[in-house]
Amino acid sequence: MTSAGTKLQDLFQAARARSIEWNGRTVYAMFEIAPVDPRTVITVDFLRHSAERPQVMVVNTRGARLKLGDRLSQTWNLWADDAPGRRELSVVPDGAGAVSLRFWNGFEDRHGTMHAWTGNSGMLVTEVAENVFRADCSDGWGDVAFGDLVVQFTLQA
Repeated sequence: MTSAGTKLQDLFQAARARSIEWNGRTVYAMFEIAPVDPRTVITVDFLRHSAERPQVMVVNTRGARLKLGDRLSQTWNLWADDAPGRRELSVVPDGAGAVSLRFWNGFEDRHGTMHAWTGNSGMLVTEVAENVFRADCSDGWGDVAFGDLVVQFTLQA
């Protein structure tokens, strides 16, 4: 929990922003990388995830679709408990416009409903090397816990 029972969701809504400052750190509801080279391959590595609830990393694009295997979609829900722990997505541009990538995390409740941007959901995102980003995620359930899901994204053009 944040101070006086306020949740990260409340802070994001009050700020009307994709990121907020919390305890001296920037917390993201959604992290966007733009512009992205239209030939980019994104490697998503699941480094750690909570076993309490299924954890998901959502990857979305603007100006393109994402290819996973032989399927194309604008948005992919990548579940941490699915094998393998590494996924590769290829950017497939829709046209000549700019391409951006957006990421956010979530979880599945006991009824099978996916939740994102609720409660204490948020991500600490660090660029650990050029075009390599680590997201330490709090899934939103209970107190802020940035170890619920840890994912690394590597972008290669």
